[in-house]
Amino acid sequence: MNSFIIYEFQPLGFASEIKFSFTQSRSNEISLYLTEQNVSWLLQAFCSIEKLAYIAFNSQSTMNPDQRFTNKLRSAVEQKIIENWDKEKQIEFGTQYRGIEYIRNKNAFYIAVCTDIDEALVAKFGLDKANEKIISKHSVGRLLNVEYQKPFSEKIKDTFSVYVGYDSFHDFCLANHEVRDQNVNEVETPKVNLAWKNKNNYWILIGSAFVLIFLSSLIFLFANNESSHDPEFEILNGESMFFDEEAEVKYDLKDLNYVKALIEVNGQVVFIADRKGVAKFRLRNPGLREFNLRVDDKVLKQQSIFVKTKEWWGSINLTRPLNDLSFIDNGVLRLPGRQIDSLVKEIYGDFQFHKNFDISADEMIFETRVKNSEAMGGNWAYDVSINLNGREGLMAFNLLAPDATIYTNMKIAETTFDTPAERLHLTKFGVDLSYWRNVKVILKNHTATVYLDEEQIFTSPYKGNLGDLLGFQFYVKGRGAIDNVKVSKLDGSVVYEDEFER
Repeated sequence: MNSFIIYEFQPLGFASEIKFSFTQSRSNEISLYLTEQNVSWLLQAFCSIEKLAYIAFNSQSTMNPDQRFTNKLRSAVEQKIIENWDKEKQIEFGTQYRGIEYIRNKNAFYIAVCTDIDEALVAKFGLDKANEKIISKHSVGRLLNVEYQKPFSEKIKDTFSVYVGYDSFHDFCLANHEVRDQNVNEVETPKVNLAWKNKNNYWILIGSAFVLIFLSSLIFLFANNESSHDPEFEILNGESMFFDEEAEVKYDLKDLNYVKALIEVNGQVVFIADRKGVAKFRLRNPGLREFNLRVDDKVLKQQSIFVKTKEWWGSINLTRPLNDLSFIDNGVLRLPGRQIDSLVKEIYGDFQFHKNFDISADEMIFETRVKNSEAMGGNWAYDVSINLNGREGLMAFNLLAPDATIYTNMKIAETTFDTPAERLHLTKFGVDLSYWRNVKVILKNHTATVYLDEEQIFTSPYKGNLGDLLGFQFYVKGRGAIDNVKVSKLDGSVVYEDEFER
């Protein structure tokens, strides 16, 4: 084979050159090879060129000064997102942030950014005042959309400014060398040579269009080259897996051209050295596990399996399994005391049980008793999170202290309560947990109803399905306790019950 470089260039704003390598085989077929880094650069180049072209059209002297400054705030927020791109976001949304257009699950991403913003507000203002300033996921989506040019409210701009490290939007303007008049809502800007500015923007646009057409042609060729191959990907023993058993994954990458390939299972990674073979994974966590075949940072195949437990499974902060330590004590689920001493700043007990219950999670009754307080080793906000896991979706909610309701959450299949207005429906989940509280959930006719000590505190219809019940998960801050878990059919007949008497 003969390999040669056909083209290389350095796009505006990129520190390195992009090189495209072509390989010619003996049969005179020519294939395009792009390294993983090249593909990443190409995607970034697309994003940058799109934004550059948009700015070229909209940076004329007629642009609203406040709008121009909002664009600067947008760039600052994107930079903050890049700085906060931690391991959890890498697993869920990709190895790096390249622009909102490359995020597949935008709803979950907006919620994650909202959570980061909430934390910044609480750190700066405290809980009470922060609760007045929180914004919705929709505001995040609109700001990150470069084509959205409608004005934002002062509250929203102030909140984003706090997120990027300023006291207010006005403070952000001052720090960026332009003075904003609060009375007329404008920004004083220096005079510029408009003829030169407009001419320069048009040259930028023409050059951007040329590069965009060239890159489109290359990526079209690359996509066609890859799409002709469909790799084999199959979990051989996924029908009856239990915790701590080994899953075997058969794969065949055939004639795919790639630089790096791996199989990922909820953060656990095995790199593929051979094009064809069987990879083995020891399943350290129960529940639904999603296997992803990634080729050059792109997910080509997915398959999920259900990992059961023979007994309750426990861990600290989801990372330290309690395999050899008893966490069922005097009839309750609870972290053992000797594990609490200064391990980390915040400690949660995670308790899970998974099996085939032969009942639909959309038509059932779930009951339990919970307790959490400082006296028993709990920590503020004394939260107790409860997940009911179905094959198609889950119901997840939490109970916590009355002064911590900013952290309430509710998800039922495809229905979520995460905006400030929606969270108003969850205020009754802020309760005194210093004594045993009885929790009952009734799921019927695609409506979820929650009772606390026989008093209804929540009801709502929901979209989507939970499917067959596969298990429960409790996530308890500190040494809070869980007692007496029971699942019944709607007619009252008991399907499963555990009072933790061992």
